[in-house]
Amino acid sequence: MTSVVIFSMVILGITGTFGSGKSFVAQTFKELGAIVIDADKIVRTLLKSKDSPIALKIKRNFGTTNRKELAEIVFANQKKRRQLEKIIHPEVINRIKKRVSKIKSPLVAIEAPLLFEARATGLVDKILVVSARKNFILKRMLSLGKFKKEEILRRMKSQIPLREKEKRADLVISNNGTKKETRKQVKEIYQEIMKKIGEKNG
Repeated sequence: MTSVVIFSMVILGITGTFGSGKSFVAQTFKELGAIVIDADKIVRTLLKSKDSPIALKIKRNFGTTNRKELAEIVFANQKKRRQLEKIIHPEVINRIKKRVSKIKSPLVAIEAPLLFEARATGLVDKILVVSARKNFILKRMLSLGKFKKEEILRRMKSQIPLREKEKRADLVISNNGTKKETRKQVKEIYQEIMKKIGEKNG
């Protein structure tokens, strides 16, 4: 049996703002065949490992490792948020690097809400920003019943504005319409990336 050798791999960073639809876009890339790494899942794993050095440090500084309780603390206090990010971001970046080094696939998508904020753009070859209008995000997030309007706005405000992220992106997906419309944009980008990888591999 002949093994297939991957000569070229593209690492795509998927980012945006709170509620813009990053997870849906990442899931669509996964369905199309990309390997997806979710930075938020890594954070959740870190917080659940209560005896790990990271979790113990967070517990010592914030009194809790509960995600909801931490969110209440850091989204109300910019200094505390930056303190938490300084603890978590280096370890998340390190774990992403380790995972990527073990992957043999033409396309790896890293879903990272704070790709710019964590200064982690060096992890990826291309940056895709999932954009949506503020009122569209509010309507969608409120419909989930998990957050109040003030919480949504506070989380959005804690991140670099979407317009700024769009300027720094290689690719932008507009997620203001239906899922079908967004899925179509993802498919077009996926096909274009795979085409270029194919050309490189000859």
